[in-house]
Order: sequence, then C-alpha cells, then structure tokens
Amino acid sequence: MDRTVDSEGRVLRYDPTLGEKGVRAGFDYLERPELLIDDDGQKYGASGCIGLPSWREVILAVRSIEEADPRNIEFMLTTSYAVQARKAAYVADPKKAQTDFPFVPCTVIGVPHTIDGKIICGIRGGSTGVGKADIAGGYLTTNLSGRHPVFDSLGGELADELGLFPSEMENLSLIGRFNDGQFNTLCFITDAHTSLSANETIERHREAYSAYQKAKQRRMGEMSSRKAISDAGHVAIDAWEHEALFTIPNDREHLQGIVESNRVTYGGREYEPLKNMIAALRIIVDGCSS
Repeated sequence: MDRTVDSEGRVLRYDPTLGEKGVRAGFDYLERPELLIDDDGQKYGASGCIGLPSWREVILAVRSIEEADPRNIEFMLTTSYAVQARKAAYVADPKKAQTDFPFVPCTVIGVPHTIDGKIICGIRGGSTGVGKADIAGGYLTTNLSGRHPVFDSLGGELADELGLFPSEMENLSLIGRFNDGQFNTLCFITDAHTSLSANETIERHREAYSAYQKAKQRRMGEMSSRKAISDAGHVAIDAWEHEALFTIPNDREHLQGIVESNRVTYGGREYEPLKNMIAALRIIVDGCSS
C-alpha cells in the first residue's frame, strides 16, 4: 500500500514498486510537435522569462497531483517554453501562476546502483542548483523510443548525464514520487541498476566532462563547449551538468544520516543535496525498514 514518508506529505513511496508492466501511461501523439513548440515560443518569448531559448522540447504534465497515479495516468502536453514561463510566474506570484498555468510539469530522477553496491551522485554544474549534490534526472519528454514515457525519459537522462547505455541498465522500477512545493512540479523517482562498477561510471563521465573543460579553456562559448562533448564522440552529451560524480554506499544507516543532516560529504567537503535527492533517499530508507 502506498504511503507518505515525510512530515509534509510531499514524498510518496509506491508499495509495491512498479516495473514497466505495472505502469500504464499515455499521451496524445503529435505528428508535428514543432508547431506546438513554435506557438509557445511566440507566446512567451517576449516575456523576458525564457532563460534557455534553445531548449525546444514537448514536456509531459498532469492537471493535478491527485491525477498522477502511474498505474493509469494520461499525460497532457506542454513545452519547454511554457515550463520556463510558469517557473518565473511561480517566483512572482504563486497563486496567480496556478491560474495562468493550470498544469503540473513532470520530471523523473533515477537512483543509479552500481554492480559493486554504490549509488552514483553528482555535484551540479551548469546554471541550476550549482554546487549542490543531486542524482541524474530531467523532464519527461515525448522523445521516446517506444517503451514508456517515464522509463524512456529516465533512460535518456542516464545516457546523456552519466553515459550509461540502455543495454547497461536493468531492473528499472518506479519507487515513488515527490511534489516540489516551491514550483509545484511532480518528480517520479526510480531505481536503476547498472552492470558497470562505480569507477567505470565515474571515469566515463570524467572523460566526457574533460572535453567540455578543454573547450572552456580554449575560451569557447558555453554552448560551443557543451557541443564539444558530442563532437568528441562521448555518450554523456550533458556531462557538463555535473562538475564531478561521486558515490555513496547503499547502506540504510548512511542514507538515513544524509536525510537527517541534509548534507553529503565528497572530497572532504559537505554539500547540500537537492530536494529531489533527499526525497529519493527517504523512499529507499523507508523501503528498507518495511
């Protein structure tokens, strides 16, 4: 039976956990998604709230948190432009934002377990949450290979951020969800297991991130430096999102300590984890004690 695992009721653990066969999710297929993207680009482009104009994707959303049961969920479609405008609106006036943007964008994060019993985490680079600890994830999109919106989006993020091929992942399961009260977004939380060791995963990311760093040292622009990763043939084309990867042990007491202190240690320093990461660890800890 599903249960909340935090005092605010924002973190829900699915019990039992859900594999691909246990999740029923759909959305309306668009033959020309660029038309929706272009419309929202024109609608919100002049507002001054679009920080990433080159981010052009159709994003999956729900009308309310209450409708977000993954056992039978129908997603609605929005765009990366609308998501950015919505976030700016929530900063300015949350109540008005709920009326102007009557949808809840959906994201997914994956807790990557390595074959040697570690969990892969990262220190944020880029422009969002810089310097904080997190785990790989991103928005649910319609850029799918045909299996499932949640698990396909997760696979894309694990490849783009960590360099993990789908063939190197197994035992994917949906373990819970988290509602971010600040911007009213919904994050699906998954477990993912890779056949690689922690060192192999970290080294793969380090090689990709090195291509980005070298481009920056040559005084190339930010977007050109990011493109240098794919130009060098690396799978982890979004390796720039984490300046470093590190591991934490898959141990209940250790994970509980991170949750209670809201701190994780890497390289002799303490870092604050993002809320999504804390939510994921809460679910894992609760599952261990059941």
